[in-house]
Amino acid sequence: MINLKGREPEGAVEPDDYEELREHVISELKRLKDETEETILEDLFRREELYHGLQLHEAPDIVMMLKGKYKSSNSLRSSGIVSPTNRILGSHQINGILLAMGPDIAKGEYIENATIYDVAPTILKIMNVPVPKEMDSRILSEIFSRNDG
Repeated sequence: MINLKGREPEGAVEPDDYEELREHVISELKRLKDETEETILEDLFRREELYHGLQLHEAPDIVMMLKGKYKSSNSLRSSGIVSPTNRILGSHQINGILLAMGPDIAKGEYIENATIYDVAPTILKIMNVPVPKEMDSRILSEIFSRNDG
């Protein structure tokens, strides 16, 4: 998060300087390397590349995806912001797994281009609950059996 005036309680960065500073931080983060000169980032995103909607302002300004052997910390007790580790207790990944089972679920179907946003309307469909038009998502219709029975 950029320490932005008007958004953060003790904001120091003027709104007019936000974008230039964010691009500078992104540029510097992309240059981070470990002791073997290997980059530590798998990928890096601006918040609007990952998120949208009315709560976009709540998302981090910059989202880093570190390579598998690295972890980040926002703890004041941490020895560093990014450090190598042999054990990661939890992390977030860009891709996930969706498993579904039931009498109306097709067996062995592969779903392409699904997002986490699609889970809620799909569950609503399974429960025969109307899906609100304003949901930023779609029903994963490809998981349903094509049988009429």
